[in-house]
Amino acid sequence: MMELTGGEDFRKQQQELNAELEAKLSTGNLPTANILVAGITGTGKSTLVNAIFGDEMAATGTGQPITKEIKSYGNNDIPVKIWDTVGLELDSTTTRESIRNIKQTIAEKSSSKDPFDRMHCIWYCINSGSNRYQGVELEFIKELYSVGVPFIIILTQCWGDENEVNNFEMEIRRINSEKGIGNIDIVQVMAQEMKLRGLPPIPPFGLDKLVDTTLAKLPEFITSSFIAAQKISKQEKRKCGVQIIMEYVNAAQNGFWEKVPVARVFATNLHLKNMFVALSKMYNTVLDESAVEDIINIFNGSKIQIKGKYIESLGAFTLFQINFSNDKKKELQALFSQQEEGLDKEMSEKIASAKAIAFYGCVFMDSIDEVWDKLKSKELNEVRTLIYQLAGTIRDKLKHYK
Repeated sequence: MMELTGGEDFRKQQQELNAELEAKLSTGNLPTANILVAGITGTGKSTLVNAIFGDEMAATGTGQPITKEIKSYGNNDIPVKIWDTVGLELDSTTTRESIRNIKQTIAEKSSSKDPFDRMHCIWYCINSGSNRYQGVELEFIKELYSVGVPFIIILTQCWGDENEVNNFEMEIRRINSEKGIGNIDIVQVMAQEMKLRGLPPIPPFGLDKLVDTTLAKLPEFITSSFIAAQKISKQEKRKCGVQIIMEYVNAAQNGFWEKVPVARVFATNLHLKNMFVALSKMYNTVLDESAVEDIINIFNGSKIQIKGKYIESLGAFTLFQINFSNDKKKELQALFSQQEEGLDKEMSEKIASAKAIAFYGCVFMDSIDEVWDKLKSKELNEVRTLIYQLAGTIRDKLKHYK
């Protein structure tokens, strides 16, 4: 057997990673993205994490100690684990020892044989009002950056004079360039509303840019997890939602059990259940089995004809405000343009099943997308509240197809 070259070995590894990710994505059982959030005490790390991933993510004082310098914490329903540098100060010999230990811990994790278990990104937080970037802190950033993990500097609490903050960022960039680390991205953020006496409150800003910058740096195989976990960019969630729907459409057309007449209905229902769970997780929501059954009953009770020419008119999905890429649109249009008449029973029913999954998936994602805007973070985790809102939204959308 011919040995793999470096390029062939890399391609094979990527294919294996993509296959594993597709299997996880199709069940909603996403791998965990590991993000180190570093910075000295008082830079607003917990506030930042809560703003991106939700208030239930980083409760003050919680977490599992990894070393005396690092704790990790997460939520079983959110596919991200945060690694936090604890009580870090940058003014003593003891702290220099802590920096070495932190670097060693990150380096060891980043060399894991399992890519899903590695450290995937480092956020280093600096208080924009400190106007101090030198000495031990600069050494720490160089040490962490040298590990080779995607790295972002975040200027936090940017509510002060805009020119001063911009000048501080320029100074950091200048110093980094002199030290050979000038390609580190810097993002200005204010993670929560700032209220000043006698003045209108300043709304949060910069969070969407941080999400986009992180996604651009993360390894491709872990981006779906980050997209599902973050609560800032709805557009990114929709992109992943389309991918999930297409996975189940393809499974309905090509799966083994769809070829077995007795099992076909069971397989389609299982696809629908798993698809709804996967889509809901992408919107930071976990549906229990009874909630999924309620949603399926709404669709089944709508009496919309999945077979026949009526449903074919929906092939372009012009009524859905979902951003399908051109290739996905062509794929769906080809599916809905297929005539079921004249085909053998097996093929006809497989096409009908794929159409139903595509239609139900689009209505569901369009609905949960709308509800996600209305409900607060805690309400998304109250399943009955969510289902009540979601059921009404789905019914309203289905009225257009009767």
